[in-house]
Amino acid sequence: MCRRFLIQRLYNTAWFVTGKPEATIEGVNEPDHELTFAKFAAAIQGRVGEILA
Repeated sequence: MCRRFLIQRLYNTAWFVTGKPEATIEGVNEPDHELTFAKFAAAIQGRVGEILA
């Protein structure tokens, strides 16, 4: 669904993460290598830079 929203340009960026309620940070999983937190954060920082410029 995240990928579809990106393709349709409904969202500028997305982060897909899964985990179990009882899991710690080690239990967090990013199943799609294109929708990681690092890429999500970089996209937000880039967009903020565009707006502030």
